[in-house]
Amino acid sequence: MNNDIWTPERDDWETEPAFELEVVRKGVGKGKRHFSFKQYLGWMIKEDYSKDDAKETIFAWNQLNHPPIPESELKYLFEIYWATWCKLPEEE
Repeated sequence: MNNDIWTPERDDWETEPAFELEVVRKGVGKGKRHFSFKQYLGWMIKEDYSKDDAKETIFAWNQLNHPPIPESELKYLFEIYWATWCKLPEEE
């Protein structure tokens, strides 16, 4: 394994429910926001959303969360995950 490439840990799947897009799109509560953010953004990347469209969708979605992730934190998370996940090599 190449240690220069970050890959998301999957052990959070054991404690978190499966990603349900329609549930997440309606907004989630504290304790589910970051997990749902990562899953939703990953889904958008797989669906070939442009960066601008994904960012707009994530920020609109965040307003449905209770409470929303603070905007400065959301900007940081979005940029880090987008840059990291979009640089991962294609599966062969």
